[in-house]
Amino acid sequence: MKHLPFLVFKRGERRFYSICFKNEQTGKYLTAISTKKDTKAEAIQTAFEWLKNSIPKKGEAIQIKKYLLRDMLKESDTSKADTEFICKELQRRGLLKSFVIEKSVQSC
Repeated sequence: MKHLPFLVFKRGERRFYSICFKNEQTGKYLTAISTKKDTKAEAIQTAFEWLKNSIPKKGEAIQIKKYLLRDMLKESDTSKADTEFICKELQRRGLLKSFVIEKSVQSC
């Protein structure tokens, strides 16, 4: 039987099943998300829908690729060069107007 790309479980005495998606690059599981489903089968179906479409989150929906990226960024040991690359990419995409890297000439 092939393993699912997520864990399905109940937390303590809670009513609904939760899932944790696995980050294939790091092998770690992401933060648990409640599916708001009473049965394991419904929770699994919901998890696959989220993988295909996106994960609903207050006022928005997050695609699994973005969810993984956000988790990896939280866990990463980002260097000055990495930070500059990320900021330049965000600037190129029009999401960031300007930026100043700490302890650079511009920050003085």
